[in-house]
Formats: sequence, C-alpha cells, structure tokens
Amino acid sequence: MNKELLTNIMTGCSTLLNELNTPSNRNKRGEVYDLIETLSYSYIRKAFDQLSAETGTDFTHDEIGKTLLDKGFHPNVAKFVQMLIPKLARETRYNNAHHNQEMILNKLKHDFPEANPELQLIEKIGSCLLELLNDKINIIEILFENSSQKLLNDLYHHSIVFNSCNRVIAKSIEAYMSSRRNSKPLTILEIGAGTGATTAAVLPEIPSNSKYMFTDISSFFFTEAKNKFSEFTCVDYLPFNAELSCVEQGVPQTSIDIVIAANVLHATTDISKTLDNAKELLNEGGILIILETTQQLYYIDLMVGLLDGWTKFSDHSIRPSYPLLDENTWLKLLNENGLHGTSLFSQLTPGDILKYHSVFIAINQTG
Repeated sequence: MNKELLTNIMTGCSTLLNELNTPSNRNKRGEVYDLIETLSYSYIRKAFDQLSAETGTDFTHDEIGKTLLDKGFHPNVAKFVQMLIPKLARETRYNNAHHNQEMILNKLKHDFPEANPELQLIEKIGSCLLELLNDKINIIEILFENSSQKLLNDLYHHSIVFNSCNRVIAKSIEAYMSSRRNSKPLTILEIGAGTGATTAAVLPEIPSNSKYMFTDISSFFFTEAKNKFSEFTCVDYLPFNAELSCVEQGVPQTSIDIVIAANVLHATTDISKTLDNAKELLNEGGILIILETTQQLYYIDLMVGLLDGWTKFSDHSIRPSYPLLDENTWLKLLNENGLHGTSLFSQLTPGDILKYHSVFIAINQTG
C-alpha cells in the first residue's frame, strides 16, 4: 500500500514536475540563481574580509568560531562564520565576485524582476552584514522591519524556488486525496506555518469540510494569517512546538492525515526526535510532507544564517557542523523513523537549483 500510494502521488505530480523541468524553466532558474549566489558570496566575502582586518583575526584557520567567541562575539555570529569558512575555502567559481558586486546587483534588478523576493532581502542584509556580525543590529530588525512580515512574505510566497515548491506540495496533497480510501474529513496539521506561504497554496485545493491546523511555535504570525485566510472556515490556529510530544500540546496521537513541515525541521535541536514527534501525529497511512533545502547555498546562509534556529542543532552525530541535510540523509532518517519516504524532486536535472530544495513525501508505516 505504501509503495502504491507513493507511486500515485508521484504520478499525480508528474505533469507539474515535467513543466518545472523543461529546459527553458531550468535555464531561467539557473541564470537567476547563479547571479543570486554570486551576489550573496560577494557580500559574505567582503564582510568577512573587513571583520578580519578590524579584529586582526585569521579567518582561514579551523578554530575561527572559538576565536570569535573568545573575543566576545555573539555565539550565533561565531557559528555563522565557522559554518561558512570551509565552503569559502573551497570556493573557486565566485572568487572575483566582490569586485563586480554593483554590476551583479544592477543586472538582477533590471533584467530579472522575478528575483526581487530574494534580492530585496539579500541587499538589505548584505549591505549591513558587517554591522550584523559586530552585533550592532539584529537580524530580526531587518527581517521584520517596522514589525512587518512583507520581506518574508515576498520570499516564501513569490520567489521562483519556494513558489514552485509550494505548488508541488499542493499538487501532492491533491494526489493523496484522490488515492485516499477513508471517507472521513481530511485533517492537516502544518508545523511552523509562519507567513502562510504553503498554507496559501494548499487551502484552495482541499475540501471545505477539512480541518486545517495552522501552527507555529508562537502566536506571532497568527493575526496576519487570520486576516489572510479569513474565507477558509476550516482553519484553526494554535501554538505548537515540533520538539515536544503532541499529547503535551493537546493534539491526540494518530489523529492527523497529513503533517506539513516547510522550511522548519532543520531549526530543531534533534532531527530524529522531531521526526518521531511528527510521526506520533499521523494515523496509519498518513503522510508527512517536508520541504527542506538540501545543500549549503550562500544566499540561504546570508538570509537566515544568523537566526537562532539556524544554529540550534545539537545532534552532531547526524549534523556535525551544519543544520541542513542532503537528500539521501533525509531519506535514510525517514526510513529509520518508520516513515517510508521519497523525494518528489529526485528526477529533476542534476544542478538545477530546485534539486537543492527538496520536497519529501513520507508515509507512516505503522500508525
């Protein structure tokens, strides 16, 4: 049954995946995100060079994180630098990018307006990265400028990559429903729903008698979400911590058909424990849908690398030095936790930026 359901979901998503994988779409994404990566590298390289000169610190040695901690830098900054130094040391493609920063920025602005969701964040963070590293300003002040969610809304709702991923998630739920043998109303719980980008893609595709639980670790996002989704009476809003048992939080075990976790599971202390908690929610044959970045990318590091969640991990046997896992490790972990999984992006062309932002579907094998 597990294999049949996964096959049905893959088949149901095939038309959309084929559309995303056309040469014209791949080439456009490739051109846009190569420039985005180049620009992000240039901001990081410039800020690190400036900080190295200011502090008289060698940014090439292996213990740079400890050195910065000893000098009184914020732990998030020390970890951020430590995580990037190995990648920077191996870099050969973008080495001269910081000399062309203004040219790359202007090209993205003028030639690729579709890159604006990433670009506005990259420019804002990159232009004051040195101040962020020196703890003169906080990343939250930029991400939620004037208490607004607009920058993150634009990123997760409208960027080429995340918009594509959310369309695939919605299509996978549509395919799941067509294969579902249970006539009871559909129950969905979204972990870390945040700005509601994935929610917005899914809600129009599900029956009106469904139950959709929009959750986040705090109620910060709820007011805006309630306004945004006011026409959908099936939505409930509740605080939910993926690192705790659902029973402790008033959600019964095995009560959910679909658990969605988009860009959130990496921001937990122990990924295996978090998967156990997600599995605890699912009924037998229920599915877990995960969206995660699966490769270290400069633009992702720049946009979210100074957030507390980025450096929260302590499961060093699984994640020795970086919060993200590759596709194969995710599939191995899902299987070890009793979740039979596949990556919907496994057949995409190698090197495509979408291959680095995987959507996983995993079926609860034991209930």
